[in-house]
Amino acid sequence: MALRTVAAGIAVALVSSGAARADDIDASAFAAEDECSGGAGSEACAMHALQFKAGVLSEAEGAVTAEEMEAAIAEAEQLEAMTAEAEAACEEGRQQLEAQDRYNSSAAGGLRAPAMATTYDGIEDRRATTVKEGWGGVTHIFAIGDWGATMPGHYTAPNTRGIGHKCPENCQYVHGIDNKAQELVANVMRERAGTSNPQYVLNVGDSFYWGGVEEKCGGYISSGRTSRTFGAVWSGMYGGLTHKPWISCLGNHDYGGRQFNNGWPQQIGYSFVNHNWIMPARYFTKTMYHTGYTVEYFIIDTNAFDAKDPEEDPEHNICSREHNPPGASCSRAGGPSSVDSCKRWFWSSYAQQKGWLSGKLASSMADWQIVITHFPCGTDAGYFRHLHTSHGLDLLVTGHRHDQELWAHSGLLGGMTCIVTGGGGGVTSEHPPSGMSSSQYGFFDLSMSKEKIGVQSIALDGHVLGQTWVYPKGKR
Repeated sequence: MALRTVAAGIAVALVSSGAARADDIDASAFAAEDECSGGAGSEACAMHALQFKAGVLSEAEGAVTAEEMEAAIAEAEQLEAMTAEAEAACEEGRQQLEAQDRYNSSAAGGLRAPAMATTYDGIEDRRATTVKEGWGGVTHIFAIGDWGATMPGHYTAPNTRGIGHKCPENCQYVHGIDNKAQELVANVMRERAGTSNPQYVLNVGDSFYWGGVEEKCGGYISSGRTSRTFGAVWSGMYGGLTHKPWISCLGNHDYGGRQFNNGWPQQIGYSFVNHNWIMPARYFTKTMYHTGYTVEYFIIDTNAFDAKDPEEDPEHNICSREHNPPGASCSRAGGPSSVDSCKRWFWSSYAQQKGWLSGKLASSMADWQIVITHFPCGTDAGYFRHLHTSHGLDLLVTGHRHDQELWAHSGLLGGMTCIVTGGGGGVTSEHPPSGMSSSQYGFFDLSMSKEKIGVQSIALDGHVLGQTWVYPKGKR
């Protein structure tokens, strides 16, 4: 029998929810005629209570041996120790931030830093956020992806533009744009923010090029190097916009691009350092409360579409044997344990997420339902069309392709609008930019009310490249 028995299940649930803090556990309800019977509030008493309750349940079910129970409790204790270690590391990072930006794990809706990056998969993020309506009851939200240039001077990571056309040498490279694209996009975002005052940002991933946060996935959930990376590439570039929530998902380059074992757990961990970096898990929900209506965001991980057999397409394969180091493993973080299990891990997770998302959409009571994910419009089109026509999904926000695309009322998606906002400037664009008004770099500005959403694609010079209106779909 697996160690995840009744005892471990109780312990994991309590630790994951933050309830394993001694002052949150009513130990006297679990045990009698022992040191917990008076409701003592020590950690030891709390663990004893877990042991007692697990024992009572296992006796009732008659399914767990004493040895299995001891092993399960040992696992739960180890998990608690790892959680405490992660929380301590995150607290150290919080102290380096301005007070307004610090995540507070003990506040309403707060959670302790997770022991593993997958601990909170599927949760609803409940940290407090404030949305202020603009003129005429309209709220602006920005959307961006593929944006983080980690090279010195925020130099844009040079990609290819077709077979044999490597940037910057042989790709019709445009100096003054291609080499500093993140900076140019950030400039126009800050300029437009002066008038539209966005209340939060939708981030579709590939936040750090080439290989995500340059740490290994088995290390600390959050570290000084992670905080420095965020400081240089995120808050240092976007300034005041990072004092607002960024609802974020992982992209394939956040895992490592051509490998899976870089610092994606650290990006999740940073969500428990900085209140405004909202990525508590690989997939989760976040409801934003606007004046008179709600918007529920569903964040999912579609990076399975870059998870292939180890020998296949090494330049576009998270699971590549050629580029993953020998013995690569993210098992300590809850991720793939090897190159050989990598593809299965991603695809089984994606299958689980699809069932989760269908159920969440079907039960959502929000006025608007929006999915945020990395892989672009057209990926798994039949599934997303079904979510739109049967469950009322209103809008799909994506990236991965390095340009700006507006799929207004797409027939492929059953009439649903989808955007690709992969022109954030972390990597060179799909095609040569034809000046500052090109669709190769930029971001989206969504103007939202209860009745409709205006969708505008914004170029480097602030020009509106394309626009449409989205209306609530409603469930069938």
